[in-house]
Amino acid sequence: MRRLPTLGVLALAAVAAGCDEGRTSVLEPFGEIAIGAAVGPAALNLPGGSVTVAANVATIKLLNLRVPNGPTYHFWYVSRDANGVDVYTPAFGAILEFFHRDSLSGGTTGDPVPDPVTGNIITVKDTNEVSLIRTGAYAGTDLFAVDTIQVVMDSAADVGTTTPALGRNAVVVSLGTGAPTDAMFLFRRTAVAGNGALSFGNFGGTDAFSATNPADYVFAPGGTGNILFRGGEAVADIRELRRPPVGFFYRGFLVDTAGTAVLIDTLRSAYDAIASQSRVSLFDADVNPQLPGIAVTAITRSQVRNCTSGSGITTCANLTPMTLPGPATAPFAGQAVFILTLDPKGTSAELGETVILLANIPDRVWGN
Repeated sequence: MRRLPTLGVLALAAVAAGCDEGRTSVLEPFGEIAIGAAVGPAALNLPGGSVTVAANVATIKLLNLRVPNGPTYHFWYVSRDANGVDVYTPAFGAILEFFHRDSLSGGTTGDPVPDPVTGNIITVKDTNEVSLIRTGAYAGTDLFAVDTIQVVMDSAADVGTTTPALGRNAVVVSLGTGAPTDAMFLFRRTAVAGNGALSFGNFGGTDAFSATNPADYVFAPGGTGNILFRGGEAVADIRELRRPPVGFFYRGFLVDTAGTAVLIDTLRSAYDAIASQSRVSLFDADVNPQLPGIAVTAITRSQVRNCTSGSGITTCANLTPMTLPGPATAPFAGQAVFILTLDPKGTSAELGETVILLANIPDRVWGN
């Protein structure tokens, strides 16, 4: 479990809802009384950043890179050769972390920075040099500490590695093992659009004549729904989620009033009378269009659901019940917020910082 100190101030309008007491399948939500809350868009801490190109050197400033467990981030120039084939050249240069620190804490240097109003010592930014060699591999970092990642891509050092005939057209960031064919989830077409913001989604290949490409996928947060509490089960039904970029997936969490988060489950398909369509994991919704509820760019119907460990329910459809400490008479006591996150595949079970949807849970749920 992880504490999330900032989301307690976020809230959406909560609504009460009733549900049919009948239950024809163990896959349906359990319990006689349902109390609900509206789930709506949040769009917090999406991966992003900007690119500045000067003297043939691109500098990327990156925001909100989550620490993955295994996959690493890689940085590339993209160009087209005389045959129209994309050529990916890895970055060569400094990778810097800009992180927050207390200027008076042990092991730090520099002068204390007083707040101009209160006079108290405030947090300042410092830098940490990660790499000065052609590696392109960066493991990400703790977003509670690091503010910005800066990658200075030295094109002069690439001489002799490749000679693209049409010049460098784009800068991309991938998440994977490092091969150019891995997911390119941040990109900008520098030859056409010049300096500016990176797009978050998937890069579709260079295009010398346009700032866009029909194969590009730019992620735009979206989706609505509600979360219901029936007995010892929490069920969030969500509609019209955007499909995640390649290499990313959705998960649902509950966060209590102290900021402690507990994982409910990875996103699944909605309940369906057809067993093969019901409650199927959507972990691979980024790459598998054959999963239930998947449209071209949307997940039309989906669900996050689990039952509490102390509820006594033995027919919960998910493999691992939630580990909420609440008693059987009030299993959701103290839960304040439902959060749907978008995370890189391979991340731990802790709450991620990229929040797509959330719902404020009404106090009356605590005694449901």
